Amino acid sequence: MRKHNQTSGGGMIKSKPPLSPFAPVKLQTLQTVNGNASSRQAVILDPLGEATEVGVVSPDYKLVKNSEVVQVAEDLLNRSGVPVENHQKTLVAEAVEMLENYLGKDYNHAANVILSEAKFMLKVGRNIFSGTVDQIRQNDDGEFTLLDFKSSKFPPNQTFLDVDYQLGLYALACWKGVFKLPDSTMKMLEIPPDKLKIVYYHLRDHLLYKRNGKEFKASDEKGDPRRFTSR
Repeated sequence: MRKHNQTSGGGMIKSKPPLSPFAPVKLQTLQTVNGNASSRQAVILDPLGEATEVGVVSPDYKLVKNSEVVQVAEDLLNRSGVPVENHQKTLVAEAVEMLENYLGKDYNHAANVILSEAKFMLKVGRNIFSGTVDQIRQNDDGEFTLLDFKSSKFPPNQTFLDVDYQLGLYALACWKGVFKLPDSTMKMLEIPPDKLKIVYYHLRDHLLYKRNGKEFKASDEKGDPRRFTSR
């Protein structure tokens, strides 16, 4: 999230947000495969605005990795600026595991994603905020869900999420802000708060337990990655 302080001359002071070592995946329909029409979808990672195909989703929604998938994950980590030399193999394996299990969820591969990595601008008083919303989905009931993907080691508690100003600004942007669409046009979404659900999506909950415990088994995912705010 960036805040621009307006000056009397109309200029703006911008601050650059930090980069994350992981990014949410995108699915992009493949137009052709070996010259033939295809209904399969490519898996795209786009952490810095440079889309990279890392595999193809098979009909049963399993990730069929191409030969570059591990290299892509390593490149993402290297470009993030995070010092990971001693743990790189583990982090690469975790990134691939999160990606595969993300794609394995019905609520992800069947989602109606209307915007992904969508840039917006929002004026609040004399301040103008700009940022990027990870994903907005339209639900079957006509309402919408905003997802904020995170890969931190521990997710915040519910109390923090319910007062998180950044998520609040995202919600306000969906109602009063202007979004840049894929065709580069600008548009207000005008989604009122009562029609919008906000989800903090903790990607690391897609990682698997490695051994049995009292309330879980080895190979179980660590939890439901979706944490809904009470807004």
